[in-house]
Formats: sequence, C-alpha cells, structure tokens
Amino acid sequence: MTCKCGIDLTPKAKFCPECGTPAPKPEPLKESKIEEILTTYEAAEFLKISRWKIYDLIRKKQIPFKEVGTQKRFVKARLIEWMQV
Repeated sequence: MTCKCGIDLTPKAKFCPECGTPAPKPEPLKESKIEEILTTYEAAEFLKISRWKIYDLIRKKQIPFKEVGTQKRFVKARLIEWMQV
C-alpha cells in the first residue's frame, strides 16, 4: 500500500507515519478469484452421487481432486468442467 504522500505503508498500518492520513483500505478479493473448495462429502452431495462412488472415481483417477495431507478436496469449478466433458 502506498500513502497519498508516496510513502510505502505496511499492510497493518492504519495511518501514514509521515503525513498522518488514514491508510487506504485494501481492495477485497473479487468473486471470480475465490474458488469454492469442497470436501468429499460436499462433492458427493453436489454431484448427487454416493461418497463411495467418489472414492471409486478418485481411486481410478477419473475425477479432478487435490490432496491435502491424507484428505481429498475438490474445486467446484473443476467438477463442473469435468461433468461437461
């Protein structure tokens, strides 16, 4: 962030130390940049199939997923693309 007077501010700064004006607020993330992440249970509900079918598709590597440790996660947008193929 940069103040109106040109000083670089830290992300936590509330006021500019040079001129005393309030720091500009950071812009919120746009909706398009936020990806909805689903658990195995949520993905099964979204696809309207059983969790066991999800596990079967994972085992066969027929569904797009990410591993978070030992758990599986699904990006909703990728599942939508996968269904359309």
